[in-house]
Amino acid sequence: IVQYGEVGNSSNEAVLKSLTGLYESAGGPGWTRNTSWCTDEPLNRWYGISVNASGEVTAVSLSYNGLTGTLPESMTGLQAVNFSVYRNELSGHIPSYIYDFRYAELSSNSFDSLADVPNPESSLLNVLYLSGNNIEGQLPEHLPDCPHLITFDVQDNDFSGSIPDSYGKILERGGSMRLNGNNLTG
Repeated sequence: IVQYGEVGNSSNEAVLKSLTGLYESAGGPGWTRNTSWCTDEPLNRWYGISVNASGEVTAVSLSYNGLTGTLPESMTGLQAVNFSVYRNELSGHIPSYIYDFRYAELSSNSFDSLADVPNPESSLLNVLYLSGNNIEGQLPEHLPDCPHLITFDVQDNDFSGSIPDSYGKILERGGSMRLNGNNLTG
């Protein structure tokens, strides 16, 4: 296994595996900006990666950057991060690991499906933006059970069916939802 960046423990190795998986599955060599990705440079020098004083990744910001392809099957090394891939050309399925992020901005791509939340009670997600994709099917059943979710925007997709009553939980927390531009009832 080729390892990049600074590696000091198994947690860092999982982060590196997640980031290199993203680079490989989302067309990294063709990105508009990919400075230092998959090199021995420290992660804070990789374009779009922010780290805290302890060197832990806090954000992945790759909006408007020419990402193509899909999200990797696993990015379990990244948790509690702000993740933004707004306005790229990503497609396919949005995996369940996004519920481990704090902030997820995946709007204006071509995603077509969204995983349900496997363990909503342990989700750290506060904000989920998915507008302007091609996501089909029903709204994820357990999404409103994510205790920290306060912003949910899926406008202009192809969701269908009725809006479950449980989605009122988001509003009860003082949150907001944007569901227009879908085929939803209720």
